[in-house]
Amino acid sequence: MAITMANDEHIVKTWAYGRVKSGHQKTSAEILFTNKRIISVSESKSARDIDEVPLDTVNTISFHKSGCSPLAKVLSILEIIVGVPFSVLIFGIFMIMDGVRRIKSGEFSLDITTKGMPDPAISIGLQRGKLQKKAGKIKVWIDKNVVDEIGNEIGALYLSNR
Repeated sequence: MAITMANDEHIVKTWAYGRVKSGHQKTSAEILFTNKRIISVSESKSARDIDEVPLDTVNTISFHKSGCSPLAKVLSILEIIVGVPFSVLIFGIFMIMDGVRRIKSGEFSLDITTKGMPDPAISIGLQRGKLQKKAGKIKVWIDKNVVDEIGNEIGALYLSNR
């Protein structure tokens, strides 16, 4: 289901930054930047969450991204090494998978505040492999290249479209 645009509104950029899996449910997560709004959409077969901010009400755009710490990488490598001898057991496979996930994990956040409101109107982020959403913490797989693009481009898009 597509987002309806106003008569003089058009999409400037779309970022599909993540896939979320909670139980048997799969959800996609994306940000749409139009010439009038910034829209955050999370969508699955049974649910859809939309947060939007008109560009003329944006006060601040804050972006943060960091990788896995060196200590966490060392501990993850040790977890993988310990898991290899036990890989014939399900326990060992889970240790290896968890070690790889930890190495690949990092964190990012995007907060967009509006004029006169103390809390962010849009707040998305990933922290140590968990997506922070209003409903709670769920596993998410992000595309790190897309997250880099968001951080590099969203401020310039905002300035050129307001």
